[in-house]
Amino acid sequence: MKLFRTITLMLVLLTAVPIAVVGFILIDSSVDTLKTLTWELQQERADHAGRAAAGFFENIISDLDLLLANFSLANMNLRQRQELLSFILQKRPEVNIIAFYDNHGRSLHNLLAFDSRRILPSELTDHQSKVQKIDFSKKSDLPVAFSAPYRIQRKARPKFSIEARNETVVAMAIRLNAGDTAFLGMEISLNSLQAIIERIRVGQQGEVMLISSSGFLIARKSGIGQKIVSDKLPGRLALILVPSVDEKEPVPMVSGVRPIKVGEDQQILAAYAPLANPAWLMISTEPLDQAYAATRKMTWQVITVVL
Repeated sequence: MKLFRTITLMLVLLTAVPIAVVGFILIDSSVDTLKTLTWELQQERADHAGRAAAGFFENIISDLDLLLANFSLANMNLRQRQELLSFILQKRPEVNIIAFYDNHGRSLHNLLAFDSRRILPSELTDHQSKVQKIDFSKKSDLPVAFSAPYRIQRKARPKFSIEARNETVVAMAIRLNAGDTAFLGMEISLNSLQAIIERIRVGQQGEVMLISSSGFLIARKSGIGQKIVSDKLPGRLALILVPSVDEKEPVPMVSGVRPIKVGEDQQILAAYAPLANPAWLMISTEPLDQAYAATRKMTWQVITVVL
């Protein structure tokens, strides 16, 4: 009987030990595979959102390039140029203000178009000052340059038939070099960009955020859960992900993903994808616990099978 128990115990050990070893190996390889897939999925979400944001500007720029290529600005008279500006303003709803500028950043006389029911003189002056500060020298190989994005919030003024404004905008300049016209300057509303971001799938508690290189929050889409990144955090988040970012310097054209601690007991998995021009960052985030939920489920499944 003692021999039987000894043989039985040996058989159990000879069976259980290999199964346990195989189980641990399977858990380790499965966890690594699932974590890799989770990181890749987060990166793909950031890349997809970044392509959508870049496509917003590419659509505007290609449309204007096609339109301007059919005209010789140097040979157009004042009336023809005014009609061209009015046509662009009506055709592109994202354009709030548009004007031709000389080499010194001054708008050419009577070559400015905007909706006077929406744009106040002070806002027009502020826009022109931002256009004048756009520096093409650091982007000599690019025909398009942008200012830093900024927010406009103003109540309506019914007595003067002036509409309310609540939008994020950016000044954009397209180099032309057509006679006395050095470039075309515009104020672009980014409300349509917010609508594009809203169509991106982010999961229950995931988020995607488009921020400038200085951390200004431009657009955001959150899941059905609460925001995991506060409105004051995007700037610090950008510095953590890409420590060298600066509004005056281009964002490094490198994507990445990494876990980040954002609170005392909260960690997120954050992926980022830079836009070429403007130099902004698209960031996709998800709570680390939720991102690794499939990993924990797989681990317990393997343990159950081993037992």
